[in-house]
Amino acid sequence: MQVSPSELRSAATEMDRLADDNIGRLPVMDTSAGSLGTLSTFLSGADVAPQLDRIEPARTRSLQIVGGRYREFGSPLRTSAESYTDTDVAAAARIAAVSDLNSGEMPQ
Repeated sequence: MQVSPSELRSAATEMDRLADDNIGRLPVMDTSAGSLGTLSTFLSGADVAPQLDRIEPARTRSLQIVGGRYREFGSPLRTSAESYTDTDVAAAARIAAVSDLNSGEMPQ
């Protein structure tokens, strides 16, 4: 498989776009007290009611982490494009150094 520097730059830009335009613009679930009260009050009696008010902070944090990971993955793509030296071996090593997006582990 051959990859050109322009393709790497394009992929890095797409990673940034995904983080900013897609993940960064997902709707927020309002759990604050409104005319109907909090979600847990509105659904009182449901088994999940006590957890509903805790969903949005956890969801917001997870989206920040995912967005950061997309930006983090774009960085070695951009660096690889800028320092391309006619071999994909070094570029592959930099890309492989980014941990698995789905591993559930925080980057070091």
